[in-house]
Amino acid sequence: MPNTLNLDLASSCPYVRLRTMASSPNERDITVPQDIISGPGQTSQLRVKTVHEHFLTVIHIADLLASRPSGDEPAVARTLGVAPVFFSKKLDALAFATSTQVLVVFVDRTQQGADGSRVNMKGKTGKNKRRGRALLENLLLGRDISGLESSVAIDARALAVSLHVDIGLRVARCVDVLALCPKNTSSRTPALPLQALLSKKTSHVECSQEHLADLFTMRKEEGGQAHTPGSLDKPLSDGALRAWLSLAVATVLVQNNAHALENAQVTDTSETTKQELDSLSRIMVEGQQKHAQSQLLDGDRKSTRTSALAEAKRGRGVAVGSALDDTSTLHGLPFVRALHGGEDANSDVLWEDAPALPEYPSTSTIEAFEEAGMISLNETQKTLLGRALSCRDQDRLLIAQGGIGTGKTTLIAAICMAATPSQPVWVLSQTNATLWSTAARLLQSGIDHLKLVAGTKSETQV
Repeated sequence: MPNTLNLDLASSCPYVRLRTMASSPNERDITVPQDIISGPGQTSQLRVKTVHEHFLTVIHIADLLASRPSGDEPAVARTLGVAPVFFSKKLDALAFATSTQVLVVFVDRTQQGADGSRVNMKGKTGKNKRRGRALLENLLLGRDISGLESSVAIDARALAVSLHVDIGLRVARCVDVLALCPKNTSSRTPALPLQALLSKKTSHVECSQEHLADLFTMRKEEGGQAHTPGSLDKPLSDGALRAWLSLAVATVLVQNNAHALENAQVTDTSETTKQELDSLSRIMVEGQQKHAQSQLLDGDRKSTRTSALAEAKRGRGVAVGSALDDTSTLHGLPFVRALHGGEDANSDVLWEDAPALPEYPSTSTIEAFEEAGMISLNETQKTLLGRALSCRDQDRLLIAQGGIGTGKTTLIAAICMAATPSQPVWVLSQTNATLWSTAARLLQSGIDHLKLVAGTKSETQV
């Protein structure tokens, strides 16, 4: 398996705007209207300052922290809101917010340190450029900055993965406000859960459902415009608003319960290894890519596959999220490391701590079925069947690929038929059609003690 990382992180984040935009070479102070939340104590104008990371100084950070009102809730007084901004499906900037001000820092995605966003870097080379990156890292980790201990974000897991993939940075003690939203709210974007949370937790402020939904609407806009004096591109202004909104939501929660954030879900990748983050990133992003591709399917399989992938996405999010919170839960499984770990996927060392496989089941059952005319396997299928039933470490993970009509479903049925007498077999599929097709083959072969779980709510026991 090639040990490369080719990811589309923008598709894994629900608030991405796909639009051509250029990073500004100049520092600017701009006012952005805030019409999402209105009421006592809510600002209607946000002061936004933009700067490239190579020009980032302690003065910018001190100015941001000094903008915090003295009346801020103690639980959020040492916290910043954070949000990513994407360009061409890559992390282009990070927004850090207090309750009144936002600092947007454009990032350098190139490994060599050369500027990738068309900023005039004259006089900013070597140590000067690295100093800005170090300050940015301290902001994300809440390290060596007086008055800063933690951060809050909307979808902190996606933020953590994009930081790792695009610029190789980590985040520490980042509270995910989405995890605090009502659990019975289902939505493809954070807008509805956040709306439900704000409506439930506060009565003295009003939340514009229209403006909140617009903030998280995915759009593909053709072309694009460069930054113009006195204004901010829509993706950047939205990023600033999202960073501010994450802190505003956290503040509302703390006003209702002073300990609301103490037991909240926290994403912290500061001690996670690169290998672990690579694996978790692949899991998250590949799932999002499959989910997007499913929209192109036609006919009945479109609805079944889309539904199955939607559920898989939620399950995958839980798994990846728990692994980001506790890396011993997911990446510690040898199967996950084999599937996403690189070229040593089938090495003996990888599986040395894994439970021993059961004894090699006999293929005599299949031979009997073949003689009775119930199933027919070609030589390739027989070879794969032998490997699937093998107890060797090198055969623990077997991937069989083929087009329509090449016999994949028949092979699945054959594996079940051969292994069933000695051990249970789980068959997992992205489509209900595959499950039913496999079940039909098994029933035709006289195997009737099986259970099917199709989709998310229907269960059929044969």
